[in-house]
Amino acid sequence: MKRKSIYILLCVVLIITVAGGILLKKTVLSSEDNLSYTVKKTLEIEKSNNSNIIAKVDGIPIYKKDLDIAELYEKLRFNNQAKLGAITKQNTLVTPYQKTKKELLDELVERKVLVESAKKEGYFVSKEEAEAYFNNVKTTIDDVISGKIKGDIESAKQAKELLDLYKTQLSENEFNEKVIGAYQEILTISKYLKAKADEYIKEHPNASTEEIHKYINDFKNKVKANSKIEILTSEL
Repeated sequence: MKRKSIYILLCVVLIITVAGGILLKKTVLSSEDNLSYTVKKTLEIEKSNNSNIIAKVDGIPIYKKDLDIAELYEKLRFNNQAKLGAITKQNTLVTPYQKTKKELLDELVERKVLVESAKKEGYFVSKEEAEAYFNNVKTTIDDVISGKIKGDIESAKQAKELLDLYKTQLSENEFNEKVIGAYQEILTISKYLKAKADEYIKEHPNASTEEIHKYINDFKNKVKANSKIEILTSEL
């Protein structure tokens, strides 16, 4: 599991806040204020009474607060990437790009579409499976930090730091519910797309990586096309 599991944990902690995976470098943040502020602001938004619905996927709502939180973390990711480039004075091949509201909403919609489609086809990961996986990841993080097993110590420390930030703001039950719920979502999507990729590879054993990626992208677009997607905001 090792590095892959730690990276997944980083992603999951942020997916809890309806964001993408972000690898945060301690040297980039200004006294870590940016991360701390974002976590606290996220929880403020989550606990607010704002229940405005901006989109629906087969009748299942996506709330404005989901998009607001996604924007918070996208801004943090963008600033982190830009500052890291400035600090290291490296010329990057890809210029830092901040996703628009529309792009972020598209990602939220796609995630919801895939989870619901996976449920219908029997690929939904149970709470027990997600909890077991999360506990394994926590053990891996501690083992990497202690040196018991080899791995990316910096990533392990960052993952633990993110978790600790959330623990200071949430009760144990709230924390576990968010983490396990997020794991159910990300593992369900992963299980679903892996199964589809395996089916394609079985039928096309000589398929290249590019062909497999194209098939998966086409498959996701097909699932979206077969779903009833309603965008209920005029802001985008």
